[in-house]
Amino acid sequence: MRKVTKEIYKTPPGDEHGWRTLANGTENSIRVGWESRINDGVTVGDGVQIGSSAYIGGGSKLMSCAVIGDGAYIGPQSVIGECVQIVSGATVGEGSIIRETPMQIMRSDGYVFLVAWAKGELRVTAGCRTLTLPDARLHWQLTRGGTPLGDETFAILDILERFAPRKPRVRKK
Repeated sequence: MRKVTKEIYKTPPGDEHGWRTLANGTENSIRVGWESRINDGVTVGDGVQIGSSAYIGGGSKLMSCAVIGDGAYIGPQSVIGECVQIVSGATVGEGSIIRETPMQIMRSDGYVFLVAWAKGELRVTAGCRTLTLPDARLHWQLTRGGTPLGDETFAILDILERFAPRKPRVRKK
């Protein structure tokens, strides 16, 4: 694990595929795509890949072999578990703990919905919003209720709730 002590912003292009390799090696290299932003205090495990234009909030931890897609946003103080994959364009809310690859569903307008535990509650993230399931249902009822996009949103919420990950156990110190 390596701690970022200086913000990495707009990394220059690297190899012919646009990757820049940090901590070069075989198993312990970290690959970062063009124009990604990694804030101070982020801890990154061996073999992590961060796509182009991704954002990693300060104090987050990316465990070994995690893959963060292009344009994904990882909120501050989040933990992305070992070998977890976050799809391109997804948003992981502040303080989220994702121990296994979450179910991620793209709505017909391009918004990616995912569900994860954050601050002791199950939360749905889509675009810039991170809401509890009841708050998410209320929000989309008020903004999309009675529309085809609303119907699609409620179907997505039903699926995410049905297949939500179990609550992570808190380890005692």
